[in-house]
Order: sequence, then structure tokens, then C-alpha cells
Amino acid sequence: MIPGKQKNVLWNVKYYSSAAISSSQSNVQASSTSTPEKIKENTPPVPDVPKKKLSVKLKEYSTALYNDYKDVFVETCAEAKEKPIKATIYIVLLGALGYCMVNVPSEKDFWDDLISKDVQLNSVGRSIRNPETEKHLRELTALRMKGMLRYQNLAVCSILWRHNNQESLGVYDATCKYTQPLWLEMWDRVVDIGFVGKWWIMEKSMEEYDINPQEWDSTPKPEAAQA
Repeated sequence: MIPGKQKNVLWNVKYYSSAAISSSQSNVQASSTSTPEKIKENTPPVPDVPKKKLSVKLKEYSTALYNDYKDVFVETCAEAKEKPIKATIYIVLLGALGYCMVNVPSEKDFWDDLISKDVQLNSVGRSIRNPETEKHLRELTALRMKGMLRYQNLAVCSILWRHNNQESLGVYDATCKYTQPLWLEMWDRVVDIGFVGKWWIMEKSMEEYDINPQEWDSTPKPEAAQA
């Protein structure tokens, strides 16, 4: 290339590059100065929304909740008319579930029942008491005196189960979570089951409380007496 032309080319490159840089800087400055103003001019004004009072919010919430439950009730009634057998089954099941939940026996009911059964057993002679019934009631009384019984409400029923230690005991074996009874052992620890107002294991043990099957074992048989 000719030296004169090379100088012209270099001069042109420097000129156009400096012109491009200056124009870009001016554009950036112009955009930085004009952009917020343009955005502010093009942005529509935000209307002032008045804050609702708490009473108004509660009224709207309760109205929406009422309408939702009303729609569900209307749809349920319409479906019940279309499928009466299915609706009857559901109503019976819900009624039975509600009855079971209302009549879940409490821990106080168990203690009252235990005292009543103990008085009932002591009202008969010792010779005709059922030894199994007497043994069961004595074990329950001993566990209660030791504080080793635990009550658990399961919504539709309740259970009374046997723990290893007293509830208020502060030793390591009673407080450490790793020494507590396992759920797999729970069935073997169940003492009684409360359902629809009764403690069923206690009721079962009292069926023949006044019949002692060993009453005549100590008396000699007629053949042995004659011999």
C-alpha cells in the first residue's frame, strides 16, 4: 500500500471511531435524561383506592363464605334427590360417626365404672365370686394406684393402656424418649377400649362375676364320699 493512502485510511478510521463514540455517549446521556421524564409522562395516574374498614372486610368475607356453603348445600340436596340410596347411606354413616364421637367415654368415666364394678363384685360372697373378674379389677386398681395407666382419645373411641412408669416420675427411664414404649407394642399394652359409652373389656369381665367355676372343686364328689 502507498504510504500516503495508508495515512489517509488511518486518519479516516480514527475520525469515524471518535465520531461514533461521541455520538453514542451523547445518545446515552440524552436517553438517561429523557427516559424518566418520558416514563413519567406515559404512565397513567394510579387512582387512590380508599382503605376498607375491618367491619366491611368481615361482612364481605362472611357473605362470600355463606354463599359458598349455600351453593354446596343446594348442590348436595339436588344430588340427594337424584341418588336417594347413596344419600341415605351417607347420612347413616355420618350420623353413626357423630354418635360415636359424642359418646366417647372419658378417663373419668373409666374410674367411675371401675369403682361401680368393684362395689358390685364386693356385694356378693367371696365363695361365689368369679376369680378372673376379681383378678382383672384388682390389676386395674393396682395400675391406677401406681399411676401407670394412660388415656388416649381417638375421636370415635378411646383406649386405656399400660405404661412402664408413673407419669410424674422424673427418672431417666421415664423421661428419655428412647426408652418409651413402641407403637408396635401398643396392642399388648391396651388395658381397655372405650366405645359408645362403654369400656368393653371391663364389661366382658363382669358378665359372670357372681359365678365361681371352682366353687365345687374343694367339695368331695358323692362317689368319693360313699367310698
